Amino acid sequence: MNFLNYLPYIIVLVSAWLSFYFSMKARRTKDAKQQGLMRSRMNMSIGVTLLTISCIQLFLFEFTWPRIIVGIVFLLLGLANIYGGIRNHVHIMKFTNQ
Repeated sequence: MNFLNYLPYIIVLVSAWLSFYFSMKARRTKDAKQQGLMRSRMNMSIGVTLLTISCIQLFLFEFTWPRIIVGIVFLLLGLANIYGGIRNHVHIMKFTNQ
């Protein structure tokens, strides 16, 4: 098999591990700004995980209606998580630089 066939699964594993890492780091820190930064990074990691899973569902398997619906739902949730994470990260970074 080709390396490109394994790449989405590697991305899912790495981003899921990063979301777990940022979640634990956010829970262990006492500083509210650091918690917010870690949670926004966790949201972005979850978004990448969901986005990659949706790409796997939509492009790597044959098309069936349930697979398409699940892929679109994961795509929308992933994009919302990425958008929310970036928005929160920018918002928190404005306050930490002041």
